[in-house]
Amino acid sequence: MDKKTKNVFQLDTPFTTTKWPEISPKDQDHILELLCSLISPIGKHRTNNTPAKSKGKRAKRSRKEAKDDKDHLQPENSIPPPEISSFISIGLRAITRRLESSSKISKPNGDQEKASINDATTEPPEPKSTISKPSADNKEEAKPLHFSAIFVLRNAHEKLNHDHLPQLVATSSLAHPHLPATRLVQLPESYGPRICNALVLPRVNFIALHDGAPHAGQLVYFVRMHVAKIVMPWLEEVRSAEYLPVKINTIETTTGPPKEKKDEKKWKKNVFREIPVGENDKTEEVCEA
Repeated sequence: MDKKTKNVFQLDTPFTTTKWPEISPKDQDHILELLCSLISPIGKHRTNNTPAKSKGKRAKRSRKEAKDDKDHLQPENSIPPPEISSFISIGLRAITRRLESSSKISKPNGDQEKASINDATTEPPEPKSTISKPSADNKEEAKPLHFSAIFVLRNAHEKLNHDHLPQLVATSSLAHPHLPATRLVQLPESYGPRICNALVLPRVNFIALHDGAPHAGQLVYFVRMHVAKIVMPWLEEVRSAEYLPVKINTIETTTGPPKEKKDEKKWKKNVFREIPVGENDKTEEVCEA
């Protein structure tokens, strides 16, 4: 029996998934050593300056009274945190917030373009008498931080949590064209205990290194030499502003024999039954009355 053929039409989405940069296991091991040596002072400071655990309400009351007596005086044995601690961001939420603020700056603003066109025909608005003080959030948006590298311990079972990072890293790097692009470094999940011990934290999956971090030159140089930039072809096509016609792929496939209907199969099963006859294991179909 000749197989029938049919044409299947297929469309490709322009927003393809962005690939993560691939790193060899040898380079991952070297990056782990450099990263742990860089962040280990943070863990040592946390170990030496961790307050003692509370022993009850009486201990809490005594500490509160001692704090009131000192009248906000710092103790002499307090050690300031290491300088690198202000150049490290830990946690997916904090890193995503920073990347989103940079991506907003790199995004073209259509309202500003419309305002520039209407400046010749409309009069400028009167200045407001009230002056609003800039908040801390506005300062962060005005001067977004640039990350040199973001280290991610990828988990195969939690891909939805960090699948947005490649797109955000690529768009946030556009806000700083005079600086090298942010590198997204994926590390095995088995490196987690080593990094947690260096930071003295129970769990760490995301670490971002700010641009200009002290004592991080060797790590940043190695990462930029062995980790590729994130490329988004569809974003470059949008910027070119060229018309791209719809691309339809036509695939010719073969179809199998028609499937038997469920009602017909059920009727045959209920009406006919097989009964063995004789010694030669022959069967005959007997119709039920």
